[in-house]
Amino acid sequence: MQDLAHSIWPELGGLTILPRQPFYELAKQKLSDYRNSVASEAVNAVNKFMRSARFKHSPAERAKWVAWALSEEHGFPFRYEKVLTTHTDTTRKIGAYRHKLVVKTLAYHVKRVQKPVDQMREHPPHNALALAVTAVERALKMWESGEFIPPKSRTEENKFSDRLWGRTANQYMGSIVSLSEEQWEGILQLTEQHARGLVPDCDDDGSDTDTGDYDPSAIPTSGGRATIEEDCEFDEPQDDRLVNDGRADRGRQ
Repeated sequence: MQDLAHSIWPELGGLTILPRQPFYELAKQKLSDYRNSVASEAVNAVNKFMRSARFKHSPAERAKWVAWALSEEHGFPFRYEKVLTTHTDTTRKIGAYRHKLVVKTLAYHVKRVQKPVDQMREHPPHNALALAVTAVERALKMWESGEFIPPKSRTEENKFSDRLWGRTANQYMGSIVSLSEEQWEGILQLTEQHARGLVPDCDDDGSDTDTGDYDPSAIPTSGGRATIEEDCEFDEPQDDRLVNDGRADRGRQ
């Protein structure tokens, strides 16, 4: 904290920042406020998504999707923009950390820091993305039953704290730090669109082809949060089935 403070406010000179000092406690509170705001943004985004018509207002459909989306065995597919399964049962995960819930939550960070996305390209916001995807996982867990069941207020379980969620964020960081410039470009472009309100704020998918007939067993077993699987270059067969946001949607990438 001291190094960061001195880089932002050189006029602090040789000021030593220690726990329980006013500067330290104020900074700690501001960081806590920011972290809780990110968590609230994720909860709002997930709630809107889960209450949308795509799940036919069915608790069973919601619970089924959440179980698939949070499956460690399947590599936490909620992180991906698309999961593509071909007629030969070959599976491709497209757009790591570009799922709408993740980029909508990351967009809050962009608006909060008031820093143009163009300035983030040289030094991508690794920590903010890890926090955002962790906040989305936490919010999705509140829907595991198919109904929204948040932790009781004013309890330790309700906190979006380092003690409860720091390990999860660190695990995601293991894959985030390996993202390429091209992958970050895709993430930041979508994030900027959401931050600027250029993406229609609608989670209802009214497409006649959105049948919801995805098959979790077709998703390949893979590592956990610290790994990602992504195939951006492949020849798409004529009869591919596109699983977008975990729901079946026939079409082309």
